[in-house]
Amino acid sequence: MGPDPWDIGDAFTAAGIMMSKNGASAQTRDAEWRAAQIYFAGGRWNNPTYYFYGDQVMELAGVIQEQLNIITK
Repeated sequence: MGPDPWDIGDAFTAAGIMMSKNGASAQTRDAEWRAAQIYFAGGRWNNPTYYFYGDQVMELAGVIQEQLNIITK
């Protein structure tokens, strides 16, 4: 059986691959924000109407990173 988009493991993996191909692998804030925007809005990623999504993704990423920093000290 092939990948199943309704399987959380398969869906999470596919999203990660897509984000990486769209630039997130550069591991900069701007590249990750852009990849999130493309994930959400496709070719319309640079439309300011959709900036809320990339901004929220990066805010959540910051919170998660802060928590990881606390538990890995």
